[in-house]
Amino acid sequence: MAGAQDRQTLIDSLYPQNIHDAPIGDGGGDGNGDGGNGAGQVAPGREGLEPLEPGFDDNRIDNQAGQGWVPTVDPSPVVVSGGMRSDREEIPGGFTKEEADLAEVQEARERLGAAGFERAGGVLPQGVAEALTAGPVNCRTYWPSPYRVCGAIRESYDALGGPASFLTWPKSDELGVPDGVGRRNEFVNGFIYWHPDVGAHAVSTHFSWVWNNLGWESGPLGYPVADEVAVGDGLGRKQVFQGGHILKRPGFSSASFTALC
Repeated sequence: MAGAQDRQTLIDSLYPQNIHDAPIGDGGGDGNGDGGNGAGQVAPGREGLEPLEPGFDDNRIDNQAGQGWVPTVDPSPVVVSGGMRSDREEIPGGFTKEEADLAEVQEARERLGAAGFERAGGVLPQGVAEALTAGPVNCRTYWPSPYRVCGAIRESYDALGGPASFLTWPKSDELGVPDGVGRRNEFVNGFIYWHPDVGAHAVSTHFSWVWNNLGWESGPLGYPVADEVAVGDGLGRKQVFQGGHILKRPGFSSASFTALC
């Protein structure tokens, strides 16, 4: 089971560290996270942030990278050289051709069912078919990602727009978290976390960097209880958690955190 260090490695790989070279504010000062200094100033390279977009559209890839995404039409149940969707379209999201082809075959299996897939001559790599059979049944693959999204996390993801949302494509299957209760999926531009007490909510990459520094769900914030929203001044964004909230503005400080408890 992945711990905080493993997930920090993921964040480091998703998001260049030099973007986060400004200190995190402590909630003091004028609410800009800079202790009252630098109000109205924007850190170099971050002048074009979009306050109306989740994560200020400052995630790993553009929030709109998945706009226009559609499921594969008549997905092939077996990899056919030159006959896959990946041979007809550019593969988005940084996925490989091998991943895209596996995703298409998984789409076919989900539509045909296990028996129909077998009758159609469907072929999955060794171990993948067994994993799909042993896993949840209410899952879906979103081409070109071979990772599946299931249950309440899938419902939240679909409600946001699936790959057409700011999260874009899945980067993991459903995973456990250290408390043994919650669940999560990782996406190109963030995460969706689920807990039975609060449901499933998305956290953008931009916000997850701050949440990580505070200990993820094991820290004082706990789990997210709502999705990220723009604040009334039209400059900042906020997300509420069980134990507080994260407030971010595009000033010198990358974030401001104010505890509610």
